[in-house]
Amino acid sequence: MKARILIFLVLISFTVEAQEEATVRLSLSYKMENQEAFLTAKARTRVGRRYENIHGLGILFYTVIDGDKKLLGDSNTNHSGEATMSIGDISTLEYDSMGMWHFVASVENKDGFRDVDEEISITPIKIDFKVEISEDSVASVRVQSRKSMDNGPVSEAEVRLYVSRYFAPHWLSEIEFTDDNGEFEFSLEEMLPGDLDGLVTLGIRLEGDDTGAVFHEEKVNYGIPYEPDTSFDERSMWAPANKTPLWLLVFPNLIILGVWGTLIYLVYYLYLISRSKQ
Repeated sequence: MKARILIFLVLISFTVEAQEEATVRLSLSYKMENQEAFLTAKARTRVGRRYENIHGLGILFYTVIDGDKKLLGDSNTNHSGEATMSIGDISTLEYDSMGMWHFVASVENKDGFRDVDEEISITPIKIDFKVEISEDSVASVRVQSRKSMDNGPVSEAEVRLYVSRYFAPHWLSEIEFTDDNGEFEFSLEEMLPGDLDGLVTLGIRLEGDDTGAVFHEEKVNYGIPYEPDTSFDERSMWAPANKTPLWLLVFPNLIILGVWGTLIYLVYYLYLISRSKQ
């Protein structure tokens, strides 16, 4: 009996130790949207034969310059195991000698998890976005990407054109690649549904080997003006009760009067027939 208890306690101690030393599988990504940059870390741990997301885990974000780490901020993971932090003003970030940024996501001193770091190196870039519309309403969208430090071209980067919508971008092209000059040109032959002024928000998603995902958007006058539907304020079938169409008020009432009139007419004549037999 004592031997069984001893084995049970040993198993519990091993289980507790394993839980305290769970390994975090950490990944780190970078995204920039209209000069606002974000870092997203995803944390998972192995449970049995599969990996599961870790919820509520605190992640520290650093920038690294010549081996020195500078804290940018921290964030907790959500139910998807992701923690996102805005870098803020990217113009204050320093490059290294190669013109790159270095970021680190770190799990430090968390109960039940081993310390772990994940690093990513990013080449900051800038995007020139020009739209030219011909007389026959064909739009030429020219994209030029340059490295921020030396103005060198970003070649062989994935580039894709989209129009911004409420819930998600609507892609207007397949994935293309920039040329040796860091350029690519898209062509749009049909105007797009726009706002009241005929404006649409066109965007570019560019991603290279070390640039991260970079989004750039601009409003251009290449849309079909939106015409608001004012029929809701008019008398129609889908309007409120006080806007019921007049014919819908008149005809049903005429039918009802016709039915009751017929019944009254029949009853009256039945009464006359019964009187005549007396």
